[in-house]
Amino acid sequence: MKTLLTAINAKFIHTCPAVRYLKKYADARGSFDIDLLELTINNHPDLILDEIFRRRPQLLGFSCYIWNISLVRRLLPEVKKILPGCTVVLGGPEVSYESEALLRSMPAADYIIRGEGEEAFYHLLRSLTEGQTPDGPGLTFWRDGKAVSTPDSPPFDLASLPFPYEKDLSDAEGKIKYYESSRGCPFRCQYCLSSVQPGVRFVPLEKALKELQIFLDAKVPQVKFIDRTFNCDKQRALAIWTYLRDHDNGVTNFHFEIEAELLDGETVSFLSSLRPELFQLEIGVQSTNPATLAEVCRRGNFDRLSRLVKQIDGARVHRHLDLIAGLPHEDYRSFARSFNDVYRLEPEQFQLGFLKLLRGSGLYARRRELSLLCREEPPYEILSTDALEYAELLRLKGVEEMVERYYNSGRFRHTLRWLLRGEPSPFAFYERLGDRWIREGMHLMNRSLDDCRDFLYHACREDGHPELKKLAWYLKYDLCLHQRPRRLPDWMEDQNTPWRAAMVDFLADPAHRKAYLPEYAGEAEDPKQLYKLVHLEHFPFDPLTGAGGDCFFLFNYKRRDLIGNARAFRVPL
Repeated sequence: MKTLLTAINAKFIHTCPAVRYLKKYADARGSFDIDLLELTINNHPDLILDEIFRRRPQLLGFSCYIWNISLVRRLLPEVKKILPGCTVVLGGPEVSYESEALLRSMPAADYIIRGEGEEAFYHLLRSLTEGQTPDGPGLTFWRDGKAVSTPDSPPFDLASLPFPYEKDLSDAEGKIKYYESSRGCPFRCQYCLSSVQPGVRFVPLEKALKELQIFLDAKVPQVKFIDRTFNCDKQRALAIWTYLRDHDNGVTNFHFEIEAELLDGETVSFLSSLRPELFQLEIGVQSTNPATLAEVCRRGNFDRLSRLVKQIDGARVHRHLDLIAGLPHEDYRSFARSFNDVYRLEPEQFQLGFLKLLRGSGLYARRRELSLLCREEPPYEILSTDALEYAELLRLKGVEEMVERYYNSGRFRHTLRWLLRGEPSPFAFYERLGDRWIREGMHLMNRSLDDCRDFLYHACREDGHPELKKLAWYLKYDLCLHQRPRRLPDWMEDQNTPWRAAMVDFLADPAHRKAYLPEYAGEAEDPKQLYKLVHLEHFPFDPLTGAGGDCFFLFNYKRRDLIGNARAFRVPL
């Protein structure tokens, strides 16, 4: 039976481990003809339909998530028209709950696999191949015109979980590599589907380490662990972290979602021993409102969390902190406090998300009791709560956009740190900026980095900022970190001309080239040519310390951090 497993990802750089697991698990247990098709939601539906037809599957599977379920719904009737004999099976979190009602709403689908799919898909495929009626656990299907379900599947033994990629990683070239070393979560957060099934299961440690070595050997840029709470078992987490530290290839970065409440002095001390940017830690704060945290079943000792996050050296470990707007009992003022609390920890990334009422979650089940209204279509984003009106959530959308464009882009880090010293609070600053952004219609079309820079400067000028010249210099420093300055706005000074000869002489010194620019060795022997590849900039004060007096910074664009900023050196000139 020719089988096609289809993943429609959110972006081209993403991969879908789920369809890979299904294929590899089944292939290891029988002789099946299984192919994979990975496309994105940005592909036109006709293209997706054409690619499916070209492969002419007899069994077609879709991996369903909030970002692609609407597109899958649109495709299913057309699939049945062009491949009338094709059996369609759906799986994934978006169809694992209320599955009988979902099947009735998608009559072109034949089967739904609920929950973990490896074993269920294998049994379904084997039954259909052998001409038998599938009746294994975890299935919802049609029987005599009615949607019916078999019992849930038992928890899957992760010792049998296949490595999702080819050993040479050729099937995921140029894409983010995701890795799963555990399933489940010890916590019961009511907005999350991981709280539905209690307990945590782990891939055997020895197996996980061997598989992680594949990424290390290939020197992939980044591996993202999809474990819900990676550090729920401290000793196991430390064992994996120690292995990655001891086998560090100097290139690969590893991203983990952790629970900060589970950190302790030993763990923080270990994290301080790492190569800079070896790890990224994503920490879900979600709110600092005690009543809100209690309602969603999260522990909430923010003072302790704050202390531990501050102890993690941001220069070594990239810290990514999350907030969720629209949780129960958190009004606009309370969310502003939560925002300020988290922002003042100065994380490298600050994610402001909005509650999504996922089918199967505790908050979805209690949505009427808690006065939670959400969109009917995926991703089921919150529209209003017992404490927040839609107009307030809309205003927070403006705050979110400003945080993304200015803070999380990493392109204005020094400017923001200086500007916010004169602000009543971080939230007030981003709120005011977001209100202006909407008022001026900046949200109605795509905006470049230059547009964002100019908007920030003009907004500060119109607000009567007393130090516009200094602001322009901070903006220039952040610009130089990103790229060699080219066309500058008329409000941004260029004082390099008197120093140009001295700058070229500086680059001509072999000792300087060796100390600051080893990546350019042999590439540009002529210092005038090297001057065009790197950048030297004169500043009338030190943008890192604020100290007055002439200073010079050299920007090495072949040595960048995780967000793309060049390595900058203050140099004697």
